[in-house]
Amino acid sequence: MELRRVETSEQIAAAAALAGEIWTGHYTPLIGAAQVAYMLERFQSEEAIGAAIREEGYRYYLAGDAGYCAVKPEKDGVLFLSKLYVRKESRGQGLARRMLDCALAEHPGTKRVRLTVNRGNADSIEAYKKMGFRVKKEIVADIGGGFVMDDYLMERAVFLDGDGKDMINLRVDVLGVPFDAVTPGEAVQRALRLMETGGGYVVTPNPEIVFMCRNNPEVMDAVAGADMILADGIGVVKAAKRLKTPLPCRVTGVDWFLDMLKACEENGKSVFLLGGKPGAAEAAARKYPAIRWTLDGYFSDDAPVIDAIQKAGPDFLAVCLSAPRQELWMRHNRAVLGGILMAGLGGSVDVLAGTKRRGPAIFRKLGLEWLFTAIVKPSRIPRLFVIPKFMLSVRREAKKRAKER
Repeated sequence: MELRRVETSEQIAAAAALAGEIWTGHYTPLIGAAQVAYMLERFQSEEAIGAAIREEGYRYYLAGDAGYCAVKPEKDGVLFLSKLYVRKESRGQGLARRMLDCALAEHPGTKRVRLTVNRGNADSIEAYKKMGFRVKKEIVADIGGGFVMDDYLMERAVFLDGDGKDMINLRVDVLGVPFDAVTPGEAVQRALRLMETGGGYVVTPNPEIVFMCRNNPEVMDAVAGADMILADGIGVVKAAKRLKTPLPCRVTGVDWFLDMLKACEENGKSVFLLGGKPGAAEAAARKYPAIRWTLDGYFSDDAPVIDAIQKAGPDFLAVCLSAPRQELWMRHNRAVLGGILMAGLGGSVDVLAGTKRRGPAIFRKLGLEWLFTAIVKPSRIPRLFVIPKFMLSVRREAKKRAKER
């Protein structure tokens, strides 16, 4: 598919015609005919589109007669995706995603993409999430005429492979939880990229956390809202394969953390380690030079912790508070810790401190580290009962998807 830059009066007329058709059909049930008519006249008429291009720096693109998009380059490598619309008969074919890819190709150097979407537009919100966008905040704006725009601001980072291809699109759904289809090395590179483009947070769900997400919408929002979601659990990898959407491999939280510490040291990035029993984080810091600040996980008031982190100003914050506390904590404090990359890494602090044994290499290679943990710490055995429940749910989901194909 080739996007054509809108430049001529005929192309502007074509974009306005598409806007009228798509908006009338899609948005009337959401915001009503009166507001649709008002917004088309004010923002999507031929006159309005022409002015946006000539005077405001917007760039419109046509995807034949199937849809159109509009973007505006902003400061600090941000690309504002103002419009991304597809005609009804052309939906479900990946056209919106391809338009975004083409728009990114037209704007090299983009670090993040932002957009706004009506809060009631559930289908579009879900589609944007599959494209890697995450809700940043709610926006209510008075647009005149007695109308308001009640939107979400959504954002995503741009990750490029060696060929300049955007890699964020490779996301896999396992029982409703999205996972990034990345190798450990790619996960490190994405994390370094996130440090350079505004921070965010990383989660590492295993089957137990996936089940938490299914039973607790707040946990689901926290996990699905992460900027990178790594499959820390052989069960997740096997489930993805069973669902015909395979992941390249498992990315264990502790191994990724060790790789991140090495990458941070090599790239001059600083690390704040939060969590563990008193003394554990300090013991880890003595072994890994990139860890410059520490606090234990025994706190009930976030305020002094947030203050200490803000004063330190690290590039990377390892949050080792156990699940789902750490996921909820990162989502809750994301705004006040903007610019810092966080990652929920649970018991990794104890491994780094030397107070927790990892399974032998053969157990790790076979994906049986959970079994070793159960042998040396029988108190964890009840938590393993979620695994058969998880696999049964995967089996049911696989059958459901097979029928829908």
